[in-house]
Amino acid sequence: MLGKDRFPNVSTRSGRFLTFGLYVLQIVLAAIYTTSILSFILIENSNPTISGVDDIRNGKILPNRIGIMVGSQAEEYYLNSISEGKKNYYPLKTINEVYTSLMNGDIDVALWSHVNNRYCDLMTVGVEFAHGSYQIPVKQGWVYKAALDSNILSLIDTGELDRISEKWFTQPTCSKTNLSTSNTITIERMGGLFSTFAIISIISILVHFWSTIDRLIRNIIGIVCRKDGMDEGIIADNNAIQN
Repeated sequence: MLGKDRFPNVSTRSGRFLTFGLYVLQIVLAAIYTTSILSFILIENSNPTISGVDDIRNGKILPNRIGIMVGSQAEEYYLNSISEGKKNYYPLKTINEVYTSLMNGDIDVALWSHVNNRYCDLMTVGVEFAHGSYQIPVKQGWVYKAALDSNILSLIDTGELDRISEKWFTQPTCSKTNLSTSNTITIERMGGLFSTFAIISIISILVHFWSTIDRLIRNIIGIVCRKDGMDEGIIADNNAIQN
């Protein structure tokens, strides 16, 4: 396609215009295809920055690039097991800030007590490194406390609590295939390019018809002029004979 003889011998203006449009189209298609292949290769061969909490403990990530929510169980674990009481991490104040700081590049990793699988550009690495319990505060003497305790125990015994945890915190909502789909070539994404080429083709057809009509008009005018010239010559010859 992109060889030495990419411009064929075209004599008409419309043909040259259409050939130029085809040449630009094939260059853009080749560039987009190459970019898509490179993106696919990079995604397939990409590896996470760390493999678990041991890499943080071994200093693979700078402390100020580690995000931890202040007052959380993760902060307590970090101070007791990793930094020896030094608050040298990147402090985070809200749960949402844990995700936005990662997305904005303010931090490289974050330690948190649960996982949210809504962010397809983020991933969890390693295994659980700490376990804790959660408490639900209720008003003292609340009449429904016994019913709440009974229902929670029922959820645990029936495995419903594990199923809910699996659904919302373990299974990712976006797969690797969905991540790579954003880098593939689709008809919808190429619609603008093909629309441009369609416009170029229509213009080439109009130029061709205009050139054809122009040549036809010129030929008709030429024939009329020659006919008038012949008539004048015949009249002149007749006048000469009469004289």
